[in-house]
Amino acid sequence: MKTIVLGPPGTGKTHTLLEQVETYLKNTDPDKIGYFAFTKKASNEARERAMKKFNYSEDDLPYFRTLHSLAFKRLGWDKTKVMQKRHYEDLGKKIKIPIDYNDWDEEETGLFTTKSDYLRIIHLAKLRNIKLDQQFDLKEHNQKLEYDKLVIIANELEIYKKEYGLKDYNDMILEFTKSENAVPKFDVVFIDEAQDLSLMQWNMTRSIWGKTKDSFIAGDDDQAIFRWAGADVDSFITQKGKILELKESVRVPKVIHEFAPQLFQRLGNEINLSFEKKHKVIIDRFGRYPHRNKILGRDSSAEELEFLTQPNSSF
Repeated sequence: MKTIVLGPPGTGKTHTLLEQVETYLKNTDPDKIGYFAFTKKASNEARERAMKKFNYSEDDLPYFRTLHSLAFKRLGWDKTKVMQKRHYEDLGKKIKIPIDYNDWDEEETGLFTTKSDYLRIIHLAKLRNIKLDQQFDLKEHNQKLEYDKLVIIANELEIYKKEYGLKDYNDMILEFTKSENAVPKFDVVFIDEAQDLSLMQWNMTRSIWGKTKDSFIAGDDDQAIFRWAGADVDSFITQKGKILELKESVRVPKVIHEFAPQLFQRLGNEINLSFEKKHKVIIDRFGRYPHRNKILGRDSSAEELEFLTQPNSSF
């Protein structure tokens, strides 16, 4: 069964998942539990809590990690065979087109950071499973680019990887998803920070769910901050399953919410001030965003339905 945990910041989504982890650990072998998060910080928090509660060692909980870390571990990859900053720089010198790439981030999110819009387009097209020209036509790049040059760089990149026996982190996710042996079989899987997963990572989670009895997914589409890096929020908000909605924030006192408009006013940020005021009116009235009810499978009250007929009732 799939359970989807929804809620704005501070409502206890991660805490709710961790409570479920504790429940399952009472009757489930720890290596049959997968806890995957977008950031290493979140997966480590879950592992440390389980270690403390049940006196486990880190080795007892091998599947509390990021999705990229899971793929790396299961495929038995060697980092020396993964494209790094020096490889992209070397490729740029060979084709006489300066390109750069920051090394693998410590959070193991798989975020691809580069100053080269050419590389970024190549990366995003792969993440979104679309053709190069489709990504180019989205015009998400900031620099003036030549499509012919983009095609040359994309082709030369594949030639370079093949020549030196290298792969990138997108290749890793794709290989994991296609490998029957790489995907572990779990009794239960937890996915935290789900709103930040890319389409490629969603495909990876689906391959995991195919061998899993129960699953829990937590996130909030309003907290999606990595759209620029390929986060596929639509895959999150269209998930089907039992909805567990958390409404009350335990992180931010109400007085802070009351103070926020004053802060925006003082900073002179009229756009954010206007946006905050509109959101606050809706939350104060309904405790949620009615325009999200349909896509989340929630029933709307008569008052919400009447509200949704009004102009500017959604964002």
